[in-house]
Amino acid sequence: MLDADIDLQRKVVRDYYLQTSNHPPERIERMVSKLEDRGHLYDEAVDALEELKQFKEQKKFQLDAMAKAEEEQRKLQAQQEIDRLNRTIEEATFLEAERKNRVKSFVLAPIKVDGKVTTQFDNALEQIFANEQHFVQLADMLADYNPKQGFNFERLEKKIKTKNNTAFKKLLDETLVSTRSGAAKKPLNEDFN
Repeated sequence: MLDADIDLQRKVVRDYYLQTSNHPPERIERMVSKLEDRGHLYDEAVDALEELKQFKEQKKFQLDAMAKAEEEQRKLQAQQEIDRLNRTIEEATFLEAERKNRVKSFVLAPIKVDGKVTTQFDNALEQIFANEQHFVQLADMLADYNPKQGFNFERLEKKIKTKNNTAFKKLLDETLVSTRSGAAKKPLNEDFN
């Protein structure tokens, strides 16, 4: 194969020098030309081809080893992250015991959605980002976030209390109006809230 093809011999020797030396391409071209002029190009190409095969095998072995090491490192980091999240959830004083298990499952347990493995947390975020109204709702909640203190639920709690008070007031009005006998049916003071 190399016997009759001078261009292939040049290419093999050039590739060999490019991959195994620090010489600039111009110098490598001069070296290849000198080998050709002296009649040593074929012998150099045969040796270079064999060494290139070995070099590529070594390179492949090194790349495989690096890929395996990187994968092991990723797995270790992922497990450390899972352990940290588990500890943080367990130490969360604002969560009841049953809720801690639900949060762990939501954040950490793998699920399969549309053929890919994810978590309920990641899937929920994906769904939220895909729905503009839900995205705005999330943004509204995140607007009360403080990186030093966490979430401020004051506004949400006031909103819930107002809704509960309004519903309770309405229920009282209906109950009182229906139970008053003969008295004028008058609702409770509007300033109840």
